[in-house]
Amino acid sequence: MRLKYVERIGPFFAAALEALDANAVIDLGYNSDGCRPGSSLSEELARAWSRDLKFGTTHKGPHRADVSLLIEGRNAQTELSRGQVKLAVIALTIAQAEVLRVERGQLGVFLIDDLGAELDQKNLERLVDKLEELRCQVIATSTSDSLFNRAPGSRSIHSKLFHVEQGKVISAPESENN
Repeated sequence: MRLKYVERIGPFFAAALEALDANAVIDLGYNSDGCRPGSSLSEELARAWSRDLKFGTTHKGPHRADVSLLIEGRNAQTELSRGQVKLAVIALTIAQAEVLRVERGQLGVFLIDDLGAELDQKNLERLVDKLEELRCQVIATSTSDSLFNRAPGSRSIHSKLFHVEQGKVISAPESENN
């Protein structure tokens, strides 16, 4: 089931990477749960029982499965810059939102801490444009307001800006909101 999901989001992931211009060809990989092909989970758990007791942890099962980002079979995190890793992770999240939209007709919600961290202005603007295109709700934090000071009317959707001042959340003046 998880492998099929990874296969379903693959094309959306590739499209999001292209839209974000991540400058890398990244493949999605799936590391299975360690079970042998054709073997049931209960058989694998029984086979590993003594080892699991010895180490105090379960070595087989769905908790061992993971999605990986790969460049020519290598871990993308060791091959990419921090900005490219951030774009790849966001592209994966965008892909999941697209699957949700296409398969269920629902829009996702994005919570992004320090939106501009690790990204140059050009990549940041591409990301904001893509998020606006998705028409999802986006709640983002940033240590810089330069992203939010785009030309009036340049944002295609309604946004509301807040400042945190001395530990209090304050609505930004109307001139900063659209």
